[in-house]
Amino acid sequence: MVLAMTSCSYTTVAPAMEATYEIDFQKYSENGFFITASNTVPFDYIPLGIVETTVRAGENRNEQENLSGRLSYEDFYGIKHKVAEAEYPIKSYSVYDAIDILEKAVRSKGGDGIMMFTSKIIPPKTSDNKIYLHECTVSGMAFKRKTAK
Repeated sequence: MVLAMTSCSYTTVAPAMEATYEIDFQKYSENGFFITASNTVPFDYIPLGIVETTVRAGENRNEQENLSGRLSYEDFYGIKHKVAEAEYPIKSYSVYDAIDILEKAVRSKGGDGIMMFTSKIIPPKTSDNKIYLHECTVSGMAFKRKTAK
């Protein structure tokens, strides 16, 4: 007698969607920090180098509170998502958190701007029995504006 063991599994299809997202640089401009996706700027500058910042939402293991249960987090666009079981609170990031970290790095080198700005959002994925939540990378070439002599 041959006994065959099988299991049934299926994949669900995510619902169709249309979305437009924007990144507003106004807050940075108002603080004297210039950001552009262009590879040129209308003033003289000193190039400082390529900078890149990556942030990913996940368990905040620095939190003292240990908890268990279904949790939610906000993705980079402020949309709430539920996640599976977690032992610690979920640390969320927005695309603006990533830009703030990038700006701080540029300013620490004496810079006041980024050109060739790019952003890349990587959606959640599962690997090695872990759920990796949204990840965001922002990058560009840091520069310092030359002052008029």
